[in-house]
Amino acid sequence: RCILTIDFRLVPGQDPQEITAKVEDILARLRTDVPNFQAELKVINERVPVESKSEEAIIKAALQVKKALGHKDLDIYGVNYYTDASIFVPATRVPAVIIGPGPAGQAHQPDEYVEIEKLLEAVKFYIALSMEMLG
Repeated sequence: RCILTIDFRLVPGQDPQEITAKVEDILARLRTDVPNFQAELKVINERVPVESKSEEAIIKAALQVKKALGHKDLDIYGVNYYTDASIFVPATRVPAVIIGPGPAGQAHQPDEYVEIEKLLEAVKFYIALSMEMLG
């Protein structure tokens, strides 16, 4: 007996149903080609990938606020983890920006923490971004 768990993170442009169908096709071929082969595919958690375009108002405002707060090197990039954006963006069609205090690698760890200084910086950013977006 063998149990295989695959954590497959989709990127924008990939269709979860298409990926699942491809895996099912592979399993079907193995059932045909390998005597006594049995397999079952279970999707445990499915989150669609989300993407906000750089021309979206929230992205432009976030970059403008970050610059105003003294950040010089600003890049727009995707991340390979899930956030609530994977639920909210498809449901609302409202673009999202993911910005939070502290290093992403520290999140959800046994001794997770955020430095107070970084938390206060984030609060300043969130207030300034809210004011920018609300006019």
